[in-house]
Amino acid sequence: MTPTKNPAVLASRLKELLFTIDQSAQELQKYLSELSVHDVSGAEEHSQGGPAAGDTYQKTFIFHKTPQVATHASVVRMACDRLAHLVTPPMHRVIEAAGSFYTTASLQTCVRGDIADHIEALSKDRSGASVEDLADASKLDQDLLARTLRYLSLHGLFQEVEIGVFQNTTPTRTLINNSEFKADLDYLMHESRLGGFAMESFMKKRYAARWQRELTPALSPFEVYSGGIPIQEWMQLPDNVDRRQNFSKAMQGLSRAEKALPLMRAYPFTSFPRGTVLVDVGSGVRYNLAENLLPACPNLMMIVEDLEHVAKSKIDNASPDMTRWMNEGRLKFQVHDIFKFHPEYLKGSVFVVNNIINQYHENDPRALATLRAIRASNPSRLLIIDAILNPPLNTEPRLYADDQMPHTSPQEMISPKGSAFPQTESLLLPPQSQVLPSIIDLMVATVGGGKVRTLKEWSTLLAHSGFSLNKVYPIRDYRSDGQAVLEAFVV
Repeated sequence: MTPTKNPAVLASRLKELLFTIDQSAQELQKYLSELSVHDVSGAEEHSQGGPAAGDTYQKTFIFHKTPQVATHASVVRMACDRLAHLVTPPMHRVIEAAGSFYTTASLQTCVRGDIADHIEALSKDRSGASVEDLADASKLDQDLLARTLRYLSLHGLFQEVEIGVFQNTTPTRTLINNSEFKADLDYLMHESRLGGFAMESFMKKRYAARWQRELTPALSPFEVYSGGIPIQEWMQLPDNVDRRQNFSKAMQGLSRAEKALPLMRAYPFTSFPRGTVLVDVGSGVRYNLAENLLPACPNLMMIVEDLEHVAKSKIDNASPDMTRWMNEGRLKFQVHDIFKFHPEYLKGSVFVVNNIINQYHENDPRALATLRAIRASNPSRLLIIDAILNPPLNTEPRLYADDQMPHTSPQEMISPKGSAFPQTESLLLPPQSQVLPSIIDLMVATVGGGKVRTLKEWSTLLAHSGFSLNKVYPIRDYRSDGQAVLEAFVV
């Protein structure tokens, strides 16, 4: 008897999921009842959209206030997903996955057409805007626009309050007057999708190349699409000026939004002795570490290593704060190739590698070269800020010959005991939905040939580089895409 047709298995699974949801929901209710109006005022400001909607969201998401609350919120999310899977016909789940590209296509149309902004402008007292007015404002076909918004409403994006009248929802309010966030989404929905179309072809070519012990013809699926042109070079082509401008705006928004990310809450940077030198290797692609850390950490001095043109640009365009830190001797830009040995005077420093390793796939020698060059400097410790993929194993019980296979229940995510979790408590990863981390994994693979690693893969990479992974500090931010601080020591 297959699992979906066994009443005892289904009943047990249903009871388990509902119990898990109830237990964590009670904890969330208790937490919410203890909050004051002042504690949630920022979240209310976010829900109303406005100029600072993106900034407010990443600071105030109510269920990210403490690690314990975030854990229970994640468990509710994951248990509800599994509950939906349990009660949905299996073939429907496959069809819905096959048609999910319509979600991307529909959202891209609405993002580019500024539908959320138009609803906000046209809606009186937030009562909604008619599709006729929205079609005129966006210059989009009325009938298809209504059907597109109706489809997105099934995903909690927009809401049809009466036939032909639509409101924003809390998620779509994050789009209002937020051009940088929309640029970030447009990059995900455009360039990543172009590469996605070539994913099957790339996978076949990569398999054939490995079988024949040859180099892969292209580094990423996007390069299969572009005829071998890396994405950064592709954006410099005359026909792609608009894509280059969109990417620049997206990166500006990402940098600006992440200046206030809770790095300080994730890792105890203030515990370092006064005068500790922090070496930012390659200056990273996320988190402006200097602007994040130096204001709150008078104990730190920072050396930012990068290529000559990048370092010069950052010095020439330094903010007043960064200029002051440079004048005080707390911040210095060092021209350096990250694959080569570091200057002698940096030996024994704390080295930070910030969202660089995920640009390299598992066989790319640059990942090892970067870490081994740091190992040669005998750092007091290595901090890697990057994403970790934490695949939930054995999430669905199976039945063969009346023996139920073990699975990891959602309740075990809070007090884990299954093999899906690391055995060392210091390396324990809290439960978190893996939807967004998995999207990021495929995105970096598609556009640049990169990889988001699992904890086991990180441990292996560090071991091969002469380090031992000591502890993982998850970062709860507005993206919640699996970012963490990995702390490692020389072995």
